[in-house]
Amino acid sequence: MDDPDQTLDIGSSLASLEVTGRAILDGSLHQRGFEFTRAQLEDSPNPTYGSLFYRAEDQYLQFQVNTHWHDAPIYGSVALGVGGDQFPDSDWNHIALWRLARAKGADKSVAVYSLEGQTMRSFFLHALRDLIQYGQDFLDGELSLFFQLRKAQNGARPGYTVHAPGQTPVEMDISKELRTKYT
Repeated sequence: MDDPDQTLDIGSSLASLEVTGRAILDGSLHQRGFEFTRAQLEDSPNPTYGSLFYRAEDQYLQFQVNTHWHDAPIYGSVALGVGGDQFPDSDWNHIALWRLARAKGADKSVAVYSLEGQTMRSFFLHALRDLIQYGQDFLDGELSLFFQLRKAQNGARPGYTVHAPGQTPVEMDISKELRTKYT
């Protein structure tokens, strides 16, 4: 997809994700102390999922878009994290923007963003508006609510489990370590 105003559909290429996202996000996030660090796209001539990452010291933001047919319906999301932005730490050290928004009284319309009938440009504009409206404390480095929500999220989540035929499932040690570290 080279036109950021083309309607997204299942299988839409996200080749212009970085150019489109950065054109919308860079200025506003720079004013708030966050700098673009990298784009991560599916390794394919026609990428259908990808992310943009921004960082301010130990805090990071991840804007993700997914049009892959295995993951239908197509969606976008925003993650707010503190710590490393690589798996497996990033799987445990972030919360979704919608979780922060709902803790502040937002209705269920603030959620994972459905991209059906949307454009890449409209997703980034909507996500940035919600981030500023509901995540300003995070952007300002006020992390008490973030840590409270992350602790609740991770304390209740199951760990990575190994299943083997004829054996009792076993939780991987890394899950226990990360749950302890991020709760």
